[in-house]
Amino acid sequence: MATVSAHRGNFRTILGIRFFVGGAQEAIALVRHGGLLVVPAAPALKNLPEDMAYRDALLGADVAITDSSLMVMVWNFVMKDNIRRLSGLEYLVELLKEPEVRKLGGTFWIMASAESAAKNMAWLSGQGVEVLPDDVYLAPKYSETIEDESLLRILSDRKPRHIIVTIGGG
Repeated sequence: MATVSAHRGNFRTILGIRFFVGGAQEAIALVRHGGLLVVPAAPALKNLPEDMAYRDALLGADVAITDSSLMVMVWNFVMKDNIRRLSGLEYLVELLKEPEVRKLGGTFWIMASAESAAKNMAWLSGQGVEVLPDDVYLAPKYSETIEDESLLRILSDRKPRHIIVTIGGG
């Protein structure tokens, strides 16, 4: 990705993962023309030595942001650095300001449950972002290996510009 190389100084390799350490608008710019941005948190990061699938997913991402306060604090203390935490919520709030994201059909949301979807949709509506029911997918409870042919078909047919996964570990 050409844009990523333009921000070369804004990355640190922590726990073997290349983290972006700039601001939300810079992170948005990095994936504006395509790419996978991930928001790993401390509970999942502690399992990196044992969870090879998760580690591979993070290594395969175009951009990983520094959502873990603990990781950032330890890194800054040990390395005498001064990186900042970029939370997933901060990133999302900035992303939702983008005109292409605000328009109907501009996003596709993968939610953990109907209850989670209802809460998230209410919050998004409060932010002035309307999401059509067809732009929400309720993810099944996945086994250790995540395979979802139904979701792949939907994404392949619709080709959404932004896919936002709101499910996490556990």
